[in-house]
Amino acid sequence: MSFRVTAHRRAEEDVAQVSTWLASQSLDGAAPWLDAYDNMIDQLRDSPLSFGLAPENELVDSEVRQARFKTRRGRVYRAIFTIEGDDVRVLRVRSPGQGPIASDELGIA
Repeated sequence: MSFRVTAHRRAEEDVAQVSTWLASQSLDGAAPWLDAYDNMIDQLRDSPLSFGLAPENELVDSEVRQARFKTRRGRVYRAIFTIEGDDVRVLRVRSPGQGPIASDELGIA
């Protein structure tokens, strides 16, 4: 079974912010990060239930999971998402060192 993955506006903004910052530091850094993000999205299409619950899960009534992905330098990022039927919705993307997201910043009720 293949899932349809979409990104919430805030997740798209998170991705743009991270990739822009990485590109400002090193053009060679942004492209591999985007590749790692795209690979994680492919994994969500195939098996989103294989990823565990996010710390944010305790803050809301909906089930919230996280997909961890890392750069070639080993920095771990998190994509926070929900699953509804065949749809996976990426809510936010967090960089290393960023703590859990407040429930009102997830974009779900």
